[in-house]
Amino acid sequence: MNPHGLQHIVIALILGILCYIAARRINIPAILFYLLAGLLAGPAFLGVIDTHELGGGMLTLVEIVVAVILFEGGLSLKSREFRSAPSAIPRMLGLTIPLTAASAACLGHYVLGLHWDISLVFGTLIVVTGPTVIGPLLKSVKFVPKVEILLMWESTWGDVLGVLLSALALEFILLAEGSPIGAMGLQMLYVTTAGLFVGGLGGFLLGRYILPWVSTLGEQGLPGIVAFASALGLFYGANLLAPSSGPLAAAVAGFTLAWFRGKELLHIRHFKDQISIILISTMFVLLSAHVDPFRFGDKLWAMLVVALALGAVARPVAVWLSLLWSELNLRERLYVGLIGPRGIVALATASYALLMVPSREEQLALMLNTVFLIILLSGAFATLAGKPLASRLKLTIPPNKSGLLIVGANPFSMELVRFAKRYVQVAFLDTSRESCQLVAEEGHVPKCPNVLDNEVYENAKEEGYDRLLALTHDNVLNQLICEKAVLHLGQGNVYMAQGDTGEGLVIETISEYKVAFSSRFYIAQALRAMNSGSAHLEVLQPDRIGENTFPLLHVDRDNGLDIVRKGIPLKGPSLCIRYARE
Repeated sequence: MNPHGLQHIVIALILGILCYIAARRINIPAILFYLLAGLLAGPAFLGVIDTHELGGGMLTLVEIVVAVILFEGGLSLKSREFRSAPSAIPRMLGLTIPLTAASAACLGHYVLGLHWDISLVFGTLIVVTGPTVIGPLLKSVKFVPKVEILLMWESTWGDVLGVLLSALALEFILLAEGSPIGAMGLQMLYVTTAGLFVGGLGGFLLGRYILPWVSTLGEQGLPGIVAFASALGLFYGANLLAPSSGPLAAAVAGFTLAWFRGKELLHIRHFKDQISIILISTMFVLLSAHVDPFRFGDKLWAMLVVALALGAVARPVAVWLSLLWSELNLRERLYVGLIGPRGIVALATASYALLMVPSREEQLALMLNTVFLIILLSGAFATLAGKPLASRLKLTIPPNKSGLLIVGANPFSMELVRFAKRYVQVAFLDTSRESCQLVAEEGHVPKCPNVLDNEVYENAKEEGYDRLLALTHDNVLNQLICEKAVLHLGQGNVYMAQGDTGEGLVIETISEYKVAFSSRFYIAQALRAMNSGSAHLEVLQPDRIGENTFPLLHVDRDNGLDIVRKGIPLKGPSLCIRYARE
């Protein structure tokens, strides 16, 4: 690496983080910001980033990023999600990917003029949809479960298959012409077996022995550091055993580790989130700067035709054929077919191919530029149209219609639930068996696990419960529960009513959650008033809410249910608690 190479990495890092912050500010995927920032900073425009200064270091950075992305992707998948779409997921991976790859290879050969071996690499690497784009989309839009799960599974395992197949195709470019088909098949079997073995064994050892022991050392961030180092080690080790098996090993290791569901997983995921943002934002900018958009001006129309044909025809048709007679309905199949953004793994693999085979530089550079254009257009469509298209096709669950978990069984919360369950699914979360029995006798849904267990909230999210409202009269317990819930449900979905007057917030917390109802409302005070008959709950229109009345739950025009807090306008009926005038 050139001594000045570090400055290019630092500039890419700063630009990448600024792009991520801007994207989070307006709540959209950051891919467009990364691509444009890289182009502007690259040699084609400002020239402040020159990836040629990195030399062989560019290859190393690409491999590190691919390993982390695929390990994190495997870690985020859960085998029990398969029940939501048991036939759609294997069809997407087994039929959509090869159909799309074949279409892309033909487009590359007949439209771009790529040789068949380069077209094969292009077809296999462009099938990947990429968790780096799908992940932020899933965070900004609450999809119906089948669509959300299918998009996530395809983006992770599609990446693995795309990298694996394109790496194999690249290997055969380097081999002498005339290699027998049987040898190619044996190589594929060898690479797949090595990846599965190394990844499965590594994930098992991590989950069963290494991480539980590391946790006993008392360093909260250590499991994430060990997992990160292990992902790179498994990636490298698998590649030593069988070249190109590293991506599969990384994904399988993450997926295997997720089976153990240990307490270490929460720390690992938190650490991975931070590392992934740094690596992905930096590498997206670097890889975008690596592209020369003016080099193939005479081929621009051909590249546009390939990009549009792939996104508007080839993928939708492949998805349509693959998902016929599956669990997905017409609207869901249409959405999955149209939303197929390519991500950093496709761009990294194309750059890797260009760096590895300099003798085919002209054709591989044309492939890289086409991949970049496809990522730009598909990412722009997913970013700008993903949310409105999902709403138009009625594939989203509005936040005010998502399920509500109530913590704390008492007369006040019971009345609240009687009203809330008319509009959304509601369940009580309580550790007391007596409280759960009382809840069940009242006809409500009880959940009686350890409320501080991570798996409780993951299971609840899968069942459609995305919001939590803590209503015990103990502020410490409310805070502890909210602190745990925020990590899984998100800061905007966790609410806490204050326990008792004068008690205040008595522990220091690192997460933010919303104060429910009013800063002047206290659960203990409401319970005492209700028991003495000096307060009662009733449904009121906004113009009837007086001075001694606190709105609690608000019904909007679409029959969704909002938890009232300061600043929310009330335009429909609300459940309120009314105190008698003193």
